[in-house]
Amino acid sequence: MLVQDNDREDVARFLESHYFSVERIPENKGQERKADLRVSKDGNVTVIEVKTKKENTTAVKVITNLSVKEVKIHSSRVHRSKGIYDIVKDAAEQLAVTAKNEELRCLWFRDNEEPSLGDAHKKMIGVLLGIRTAIVDRNGESLALDCYFASNAAFQQFPSIDTVVIERMGQGGMMIPNPLSSRAGMVPLSPLAKFFEERRALLDIYRMEKEGRAYILDSDIDRNDQDALVARLKAKYPNDKVAFILDFKKTTAIGLESRK
Repeated sequence: MLVQDNDREDVARFLESHYFSVERIPENKGQERKADLRVSKDGNVTVIEVKTKKENTTAVKVITNLSVKEVKIHSSRVHRSKGIYDIVKDAAEQLAVTAKNEELRCLWFRDNEEPSLGDAHKKMIGVLLGIRTAIVDRNGESLALDCYFASNAAFQQFPSIDTVVIERMGQGGMMIPNPLSSRAGMVPLSPLAKFFEERRALLDIYRMEKEGRAYILDSDIDRNDQDALVARLKAKYPNDKVAFILDFKKTTAIGLESRK
């Protein structure tokens, strides 16, 4: 899962092609590991740590054990992934070592898995925001809404990360600002955030909530207490009838047509 030099260079060249100034931060062996890039534009500086997920090891293991013409269903809880959590933790430590107080700190996550098997980008979103699914009745219509911070979120654990860019192989990227960062007010003003906003690729959870497309659990509450979570949502969103909360899952059917 560790970044390779070509991944860092890919990100650096992409940003340079969009008129950002990019400094490659050298690694000093025997010293604390630092972040990868220092990016600047219009006097605003963002330090970036690039991380990459290249292979879905679980899917590969399933395929290895499949018989020809056999199909298996693989399901995983998207908001819980130790591997993804460890990536965020590692990035937070490297950004803390590298960035100055006035510099924004960004994790740039590249999901380079095969699109038909990959789910690392979804897991990253789920882990960062602690997403679970709320089943709701709104004016007689049944809805399934994302509920942010319904489980322990990496953004809560690592508020020093100001924003995360999630890039998926061949499908572009998106930015998710950390609303719990002490520099959260600086992020929308940064040229990097504006770059993603202009391309409608910035996830604003408060906008999603305002438009009725998501919930935000913003109180100090036991995330393992289903009844307490539902009660809090009912109190915060009285016009909706919240039934229950489900784990945010990704289910994939994996089949093998032939073996070469």
